[in-house]
Amino acid sequence: MLQRLKDLLIGNAGDPSPAGGGPVRSHPPEVAVAALLLESASADDRVHLLEHATIAHGLSQQFGLDAAGVERVLAQAEQARRDSISLHDFTSVLLREYDERRRIAIAEVVWRVVLADGELTSDESILARRLGNLLELRPADVGLAIRRARER
Repeated sequence: MLQRLKDLLIGNAGDPSPAGGGPVRSHPPEVAVAALLLESASADDRVHLLEHATIAHGLSQQFGLDAAGVERVLAQAEQARRDSISLHDFTSVLLREYDERRRIAIAEVVWRVVLADGELTSDESILARRLGNLLELRPADVGLAIRRARER
């Protein structure tokens, strides 16, 4: 994501926005969710094995994917993260495609990921709360997602 922003700032990449003449990219919901989960896992600059397992389990549960499907979606999400300049690229898909109940479920998975390694850093907490805001969830709903994640 940061590389894409850098490329845009120094003029090495085309503008994907309509004003720049390129197409607006839209990701399938499962890729958008996977990208947000990967971003959450790497908020502390490392992805713990337990976080990766939690992401795989969450994708399997949310989308009914088998192991090969999970790996395919994760590969697509990694590429989407590299090409993206903003979390909005992913949250906008979920706002368009999912109702509030489903977005709360996604927030819960985000919190399960950041809590998976047993250590919640301030960067992880800030990002997870920011994602709740970007998903247009009320603070009470984010609190519910946190409680559910901690109970698992």
